[in-house]
Amino acid sequence: MTELAQFAMASAQQRQKLWFDKAARQRSFVPGQKVLVMLPTCDSKLLAKWQGPFEVQKRLGPTTYMISTPGMQRGSRVLHINLLKEWFPQAEGNEEALLIHRVVEEENVAEYLPSTASSALNLGHLTKEQQSQEAGSGEPLST
Repeated sequence: MTELAQFAMASAQQRQKLWFDKAARQRSFVPGQKVLVMLPTCDSKLLAKWQGPFEVQKRLGPTTYMISTPGMQRGSRVLHINLLKEWFPQAEGNEEALLIHRVVEEENVAEYLPSTASSALNLGHLTKEQQSQEAGSGEPLST
């Protein structure tokens, strides 16, 4: 029974390795190189973002690096290569531009606001008797 379980685990491991290796990239960093680090934010441990750039101090193994993190709680961290990516400084002359566009109002906003000026009501749809009642009372007509 254990041989069967070991065989199933070995074949599953081979399949998973094949799928992982299809998209995996071979990466390595040298001491002194600048990298970005995927770290949890201060607000939430579940929210992580790329922070940095930080400097690689030394390579500890094939997939682990010691990274200098000044200004943080720990001065240096040991991180897996999957949490690191190479940092490229912005190219010179790549300046940001701010574009401003003036929007011209198309509608007169004042027509939608209440006004104190009385406007003439169109009572053409009412009978003559209803028109005289409405003009004399100033109250809304009840039907």
